[in-house]
Amino acid sequence: MTLNWAEHLIAIGLSPDEAQRKAAVMNGADSATAWWIPGRIEFLGKHTDYAGGRSLLCATERGFCISGTPRGDSEITIVDAQSGARISNTYTDAVISRLTRNFGQLAGADIKLWSDLPIAAGLSSSSALVVAVAVTLIQLNKLDERTEWQETISDADSLAEFLSCVEGGYRFRSLEGDQGVGTMSGSEDHTAITRSEAGRLIRYSFAPVQKAGSVCLPPGHVFVVAVSGVAAEKTGGALALYNGLATQVKDALKLWNESMSRDDPTLSAALDA
Repeated sequence: MTLNWAEHLIAIGLSPDEAQRKAAVMNGADSATAWWIPGRIEFLGKHTDYAGGRSLLCATERGFCISGTPRGDSEITIVDAQSGARISNTYTDAVISRLTRNFGQLAGADIKLWSDLPIAAGLSSSSALVVAVAVTLIQLNKLDERTEWQETISDADSLAEFLSCVEGGYRFRSLEGDQGVGTMSGSEDHTAITRSEAGRLIRYSFAPVQKAGSVCLPPGHVFVVAVSGVAAEKTGGALALYNGLATQVKDALKLWNESMSRDDPTLSAALDA
């Protein structure tokens, strides 16, 4: 089918102006499945997810338009809808590898995407890309109709947690882990991206992902994202620094459990104890 992107984006909550701007790039692309995947804003609670803590979150009006159509072979192509350039990187490769590992050979697909979400700006462009490619391949392959999926990923919250494990390379219940992208991250980004509500901030706790409620954003209020000029990179030395925080949490929890003869699963659980 050919999707009317403007109608699609307005239907899921974007303003008419935003919808028309994004549709100008994506209209005319054939698609069997199409998604709008936003970035996210951490209002409160940074680096709390892998410690089992809490966050207050919302989605942005910037993000990814992505569409996919099946092919007659097993090749998966991902292309920038604006430039026509082929996209293949750590994040897209991690998604394809993990879904193949957990569910077997994927059907071929032609995927087109376009994004106005700034890269390395602290709005989770990398996790949004992971979610975008994953949900497209999940739907094209009807993975959510399989028994092994339904026995493991039972609802939208567990899907958010699974997608975080795809990025992090972690095992999710009975689904084996893979290499991931190298970051020792949690589920906050994927939860905000997939579970946010229009006009509201969502409250979630993590490890496991559990909704704690939501609060209304007062009418007339908006978030302004300021740019410091410092890129939120996760490569090289920046990756080691990012993962260092998660490692310290892991070490602290290990010391606690050993000294107290306990088996608390997260630092948050240890604090509660």
